[in-house]
Amino acid sequence: MQILYHKSPGLTIIQKFFIERSIELLYRSTIDSYRVRVKNPKTILNELRETIFAYERGQIKHFIAIASTERGKYALKDEALDLLESQPNYLRYQTFSNEYFISVLKTLDEKNYKRVRDCLGVLLKENKDYLSYVLTGLMHLLNESPETDLQLTDLLKKIDTTLSILYTELLEIGFSKGFLYRFIYGVFVNSSDDINFDAAFTTFTERLTLDTISYTIIFRIDTTNKIKESFQTIDDISNVCSELEDLNHLEGNKEFDNFVAPRLNRCYVKCRVSATDYLSALKKAKASLAENLDVLNLGFGDEHLHIHSRVLVVDESNPTGARFQESKNFLDGKYRVAQDHYQNFIDKLPTIVTQGNINRETKEKIKSAIRYLRLGNESTEVEHKSINYWIGLEYLFSNYESVNTINRIKDYFVACHSLSYVKRNAFDFHKTISKLEPSELDLLNHYNNNPIVCLQNPEFYTEVASAFCETHPLISFRAQLLRSTLCSSSNQNEIKKYVERHQKNLIIHLTRIYRLRNEIVHDAATNTNNESIASNLRYYLTFILNGVIHYLSRTDNENASIEDYFTMNEIYLGNISYGKWNLENLLKVDTPIDFIH
Repeated sequence: MQILYHKSPGLTIIQKFFIERSIELLYRSTIDSYRVRVKNPKTILNELRETIFAYERGQIKHFIAIASTERGKYALKDEALDLLESQPNYLRYQTFSNEYFISVLKTLDEKNYKRVRDCLGVLLKENKDYLSYVLTGLMHLLNESPETDLQLTDLLKKIDTTLSILYTELLEIGFSKGFLYRFIYGVFVNSSDDINFDAAFTTFTERLTLDTISYTIIFRIDTTNKIKESFQTIDDISNVCSELEDLNHLEGNKEFDNFVAPRLNRCYVKCRVSATDYLSALKKAKASLAENLDVLNLGFGDEHLHIHSRVLVVDESNPTGARFQESKNFLDGKYRVAQDHYQNFIDKLPTIVTQGNINRETKEKIKSAIRYLRLGNESTEVEHKSINYWIGLEYLFSNYESVNTINRIKDYFVACHSLSYVKRNAFDFHKTISKLEPSELDLLNHYNNNPIVCLQNPEFYTEVASAFCETHPLISFRAQLLRSTLCSSSNQNEIKKYVERHQKNLIIHLTRIYRLRNEIVHDAATNTNNESIASNLRYYLTFILNGVIHYLSRTDNENASIEDYFTMNEIYLGNISYGKWNLENLLKVDTPIDFIH
């Protein structure tokens, strides 16, 4: 969580919470529990409908990817039910009610799916203006005036839910997460010291509801005459030129001057696209260029071609605001810099490789997984990243005695991550508190540098919630939620529900990822270019590699293997469950989470 110090004295608690939670949802380094969700109540309906169509076409062979009747085997249907049953969900019903549709959805199986499919079609048509409904609902919530602390907490929960729905919807319709983060930061944080929130919110809503904008994306390419001539014949490319005379007003900018430096066989390829923002425009132009390069590669595979890493993005309505952007894709999640955590694995690997008590297959799996983590990090295309991360993950969980690797991932990975989940989220909160100013920490009598001691004390959460309600409302809100989960009078039952909800969400998302993996592998799909999925896979692979290496570098078991690590995690989780989810035991779990920054 970023700690914001609001400059404007006129901001209310509700307005500050809106700003802080928006930033957290969109910040790349936020842990996944608090980042914007992959789906919201409307987008999950669209995904469910598309998967039913794919099942009818035969692309999805097993209905278990959509709905399962087996206990503990959750799928898309269960996520849809959870989102529909939560409030607010902002769906508009004209033909039937939310309650009726939920009752129909609960009956979904491979023999009874057509009624659900048709209901989905009707409901999606009735919610074409969903973004408008959500923005209107958000505005009403921001204008409420709660009279008690309990009413304030309930209101913040609704705003929290609404913001997650909003940003998921914006990403779905084409906005980029990077643009949204920078835009919100610029409008609400880096503005004047005396911000007019109502005016800023109007700017916010007007920009998010604008029609698409025309951009020209300029790539600098060093290549041969054959390639340059071939570029001229491609419809998607508006122009191929040797200089940028129309942008002479940018002369004097050091990067621009370097960008236009003349060189033999250098050219500039211009792609004209319409998009919601400049980063989305870059993504569209890159996809178009990549498709054309695929075709050119058939006839000119041996020709030299180098694309500059920086790309010039020009808003056609404001050419003076042209800006350079990195052409590479940035994934969510902040871990040790890719090279650093790769080197961390490499440093421990010789110990594992030379140990005689670790079996050969396990050593090969670890080396292979590290290699695919590196290949994923180095890949430029998002689908290539996803496939490399998935190969590494799948190989770690493969077993010659079992052909169903995805079920092993769902069973063993979910157990391993569930064991660390409470500790990870609680430690993340403690780390946030530790970053407060010394004068702010002085307000906390129950703060302790030792997180295990501090996080077991209910007074710590109460103190944080009270001390920072006005200055850092998101921290205060998070403290209340964690106290009610970890330290309530019925905390053991609340912790159990907290972990089980995480397990359910993880199983559903792994099922989704496996379906998308199959689309790439079996159907050669190129439209699964989802940075969020790639980010998740990178985290999953990094997490499990850290855990396996940490365990094996310390074990003295004979013929130790990855299977031992999986089994021990199941035993540890079972023991904690048997001990009624004792918080101290969960906080003391020996699992490496220090790679998460």
